[in-house]
Amino acid sequence: TVAVSTWIPSVLGTAADQKSAFDMKKKQKTELHKVSDGVAAPKLTGSSRHSPMTSSTSRTLNNPSNSCAVNFGLVLLYSCLKRLKFDSSDEMMCSMVDPYLPLLTHCVRYSNDNQALVLALKCLGVLLRMDLPSVIKTAKQLGPSILDHLTTSNAAASTQSD
Repeated sequence: TVAVSTWIPSVLGTAADQKSAFDMKKKQKTELHKVSDGVAAPKLTGSSRHSPMTSSTSRTLNNPSNSCAVNFGLVLLYSCLKRLKFDSSDEMMCSMVDPYLPLLTHCVRYSNDNQALVLALKCLGVLLRMDLPSVIKTAKQLGPSILDHLTTSNAAASTQSD
């Protein structure tokens, strides 16, 4: 007869408790996705590949189901602004129009949708001509954001062959 040996599983590399097992699993996952050479690196595409904009902070604005409603609202606002002739000396009209400036600024700063961006800029073009109280505050926020949009769109247009 042949002696049968018993098999005892190894405890090397096993976690002592649940927290260390979770940490070990997380470490293994990051090691798995770590790029060791440039060939296997993921290729960044799109308009925000050169300088990622802060568009990811506004999830509700860039939600695909909401972007249609945002575009529709901006089309209505722009058509109304085009049709009406505002008198900037009218206090009541200025107080009714002034709350739109921060909303449109938010749309320009955080929207990924090109159509919403263009419509918001058109509306701002009409409203910034008026002497409104929040023009100075919104202009300080709009300047860098518009320049960032222009530089990233130029970078995307000049590298379309990639």
